Amino acid sequence: MTTERSVDQVPDAHEVFDDLRGMLWNRRIIVLLDFDGTLSPIVDDPADAEPADGVRPALERLVEKCPVAVISGRDLADVRDRVAVERLWYAGSHGFDIAGPDGEHHEYEDALDVVPSLDAAEAAIRERLDEIAGVKVERKRFSLSVHFRSVDPDDVAMVTDTVDDVGSEHRDLRITEGRRLRELGPDLEWDKGAALGWLLERIEPSGSAFPIYAGDDVTDEDALKAVRDIGLGIVVRSDERSDVPTFAHVSVDGPDRLCELLGQLLELFESGELSPA
Repeated sequence: MTTERSVDQVPDAHEVFDDLRGMLWNRRIIVLLDFDGTLSPIVDDPADAEPADGVRPALERLVEKCPVAVISGRDLADVRDRVAVERLWYAGSHGFDIAGPDGEHHEYEDALDVVPSLDAAEAAIRERLDEIAGVKVERKRFSLSVHFRSVDPDDVAMVTDTVDDVGSEHRDLRITEGRRLRELGPDLEWDKGAALGWLLERIEPSGSAFPIYAGDDVTDEDALKAVRDIGLGIVVRSDERSDVPTFAHVSVDGPDRLCELLGQLLELFESGELSPA
């Protein structure tokens, strides 16, 4: 599969669910999920994000049947507190900071060297954008997100240009785009796809895992690419990203429909069609 297919051309998972059942049969399933825009609707203020209705009960039931991980751009503690489901793996900062259900903790040590650059970039961006109404600068341990969802359209270019200019001043930072945001993070060979691979090796060292990954944004494409030939990739659709390329096999229309899909997966486990891990 290539990236030539845009999100709006990817079949809806609910419409092809019978085909998915065949893919899942007799597999050791591991479910890995993004948070914002995937388990939680996108909101104007990131601090207000909460899982969609039904997500927590679905995850609580699902983790009884198979390993489940949440891989988020948020800080580890933040995403863990928002999801608030025990026995899950949690990966914060796009996978730079990972915690297991048994207390195991893995941190990408090279990212610590980038923190001073993030500190400097944060100070510069806050100073330069201080007069822009609606901009939100969200500092996380290993990244800096600048949200412009609530910014006047006439000011958006100034926001993005400022982030790009500041980011380019630090050779150890990488600039990425997201849904109405720009983000600065460590320019290292690590992303959600690498974190997913690490998790698969840790959870199922035999290499027999069948990963299911769901995400909604450009940073999720690394993970969707990682599961392209070994599992199932699900892109969560939105009007903002309807015509962008994706590695996903199937799509769902927003977090509520993803939650319904998780419910269908649970039914396969509970009916005996799939065997619990």
